[in-house]
Amino acid sequence: AINGDIAFELSSTAVDLDINAKKIDLDKRIPHALSGNPSIDKLWRDLGSPTGGHVDAFINVFTLDDDGINYSVDLDVFNCTTQPAMLPLEVAIKTAEVNITSNLVNFSAVADAAQSNLKITGSSRSDPGSNDAQIRVSTSASGWHPNSREAAVMSSYLPIPAGLASFPISGGFTYDLQLLWPTTSSAPHLYANLSANNSRIDWPLLGVKLDNLITRNSRLFAAGDFFKFNIGYATATIEDGAIQANCNISHSKELNLATVNFNNLPINNSIVLGSQKFSEQEIWGEHLDWNGATSGTISFNPLDPNKFAGEIDLAPLTVNSTETPDVKFSLRGNLELLPTLIRAEKLVLQSPNSELLIHQLRGEFSDEGLRASAILESNTGLQLNSNLPALAGSDFASSIEKLGLSGEMYADGLEIDVLLTRDGH
Repeated sequence: AINGDIAFELSSTAVDLDINAKKIDLDKRIPHALSGNPSIDKLWRDLGSPTGGHVDAFINVFTLDDDGINYSVDLDVFNCTTQPAMLPLEVAIKTAEVNITSNLVNFSAVADAAQSNLKITGSSRSDPGSNDAQIRVSTSASGWHPNSREAAVMSSYLPIPAGLASFPISGGFTYDLQLLWPTTSSAPHLYANLSANNSRIDWPLLGVKLDNLITRNSRLFAAGDFFKFNIGYATATIEDGAIQANCNISHSKELNLATVNFNNLPINNSIVLGSQKFSEQEIWGEHLDWNGATSGTISFNPLDPNKFAGEIDLAPLTVNSTETPDVKFSLRGNLELLPTLIRAEKLVLQSPNSELLIHQLRGEFSDEGLRASAILESNTGLQLNSNLPALAGSDFASSIEKLGLSGEMYADGLEIDVLLTRDGH
């Protein structure tokens, strides 16, 4: 429907036309129809040329004083999909409102992307005669479940480290994003406030699920090569264990630090081996099964996790060789952990019929395995047929058996220096 007036005069012509269109299908005819207006055509392509669904349009063409022909376009968009050029994620738009004039576009939308529910507002402003524009986008959202492609896109097009972009978060997680492109060809500036309230994070590498995650004072700022991510305070549970943490990550490597305090943290094979992979250590201990809980503190560089230091209290742990799963030992004491080193002043290794005190333990990881030195003490006697030697590896246990050693061995200040190979052989 077209309604309006055109007034012709000798000095000027006044125009005021209204054009209404309902339920226009968003298909390939739309870009063709817009090709006559370069600025609107470019905007449509920058928005990803939305398809599917339909749009209601109201167009006003008018003159204002001697300013020539002006226009205002109001669009109500429903149920379409798009991939914006500035951030090519697939976005499912439920509803959107767009107002377009010659040098200003305002828009708002309710949409889904990366399995997040989004409320989006923004604007695009350009100078008369310019093909460039300044773009602002504000987003309030809940949930975060990017797949691998979406995480890769976000880390490529936004100044967000890939590790941060890839974590799936469910439950009460909300965030507010402010994005600014000073020009359409410039890198975006990003500011975000993040809030977790009883959220959940799956961390497959460590084999853990962080439940009841609560964060305070969590912010992200990024522009070009500069970024800074801060978590002022966070708490979570892992099964029956509790953790408290704070974290700073930035483009300046020396400022990157995360500190985690944990209490009654459950320990199993996935966590033991996964933490070695996460910290890029040589893997050791695949021939052992671990169970129990620990408490302590670990500080590390989140973007360079092989730089860490920790102190943990074994409270105690139970351990057994995978070859003798029914014969279990308990290990208790305090350990100091460094990237290639473990130290302990005193550890106690017990079984129902043996007890071994380990003093001044020092273990260094290498490509061969774990080189360990210590001073051993066993006043109660160490049963040589107790399967305890199997914890050091099957070759060591076989050697004891081949030598025909049996009975009890007592130790008082026995110094040892052994190589425990990575696979226990």
